[in-house]
Amino acid sequence: MKYKKEDIIDAVVKMRIEKGASSKTIIQEFLMGQLGYKISYSYVIYGEARQKIVELYSVHNTELANEALGQLESMLEDALSQKNMKLALEVRKEISKLTGLYSPEKIDVSITEYKAKFPNMNTKK
Repeated sequence: MKYKKEDIIDAVVKMRIEKGASSKTIIQEFLMGQLGYKISYSYVIYGEARQKIVELYSVHNTELANEALGQLESMLEDALSQKNMKLALEVRKEISKLTGLYSPEKIDVSITEYKAKFPNMNTKK
């Protein structure tokens, strides 16, 4: 049975987003196994579907971020009305992280000394 390319791409997108199917499952089991596509064409289809998946995730993540921001603002308002300044400060930090105003904690790693032992390659056995 012949399917339209757009329908196959939509099916791949649905598999990834709704069912959480892995790349391996989509390519090997669905595109190659069920539909009988060759590996190169399967990767072409998957690549086009991946563009749609990324777009959907970015829109979905923006919606989730806005929802989380609204919840945090409500929590901040409650904390301030209860004069719980410690909680208000913690909520404000989370809002700042979410909005990109608060830098993530940075960890500096420095190596002050390094010793390595190598076998002597000049000795004969």
